[in-house]
Amino acid sequence: MNTRNTLRRNRLVGLGLLLAGVMTGTALLLWAGRDTVTFFMTPAEAQRAETFTSPIYLGGTLAPGSLQSSADGRTITFVLTENGVDQAVTYTGVVPDLVTEGTTVIAYGRLERGGMFQASRILAKHDENYRPPGFGEDL
Repeated sequence: MNTRNTLRRNRLVGLGLLLAGVMTGTALLLWAGRDTVTFFMTPAEAQRAETFTSPIYLGGTLAPGSLQSSADGRTITFVLTENGVDQAVTYTGVVPDLVTEGTTVIAYGRLERGGMFQASRILAKHDENYRPPGFGEDL
């Protein structure tokens, strides 16, 4: 009987140590990644906030008639809209071909003091039936 209790106690101690190790490892991973967390916001949430110290993802639909290109063709400004709330965005860089009016766009960057969102990267969403130009025209 004494041996049985000892085995049970050893198992419980081992299980407790394993659980403590897993919890410690999880806490360390979360603590290490705290500076790399980015948030996804809608235009309404972004306008309620002030400026951000860390970059965020801003998502919405590219408003019709809002896409404007600069003379050099590398800087664009546009308006993201979601549920009737608009947010102006500016971006300098290569513009993906899928960024057109009415598409869903995700901009990664910072909200500036004047209310303009300065994007350093933009992504456009396409549907699950996307095909490269010229591929499957008869489908």
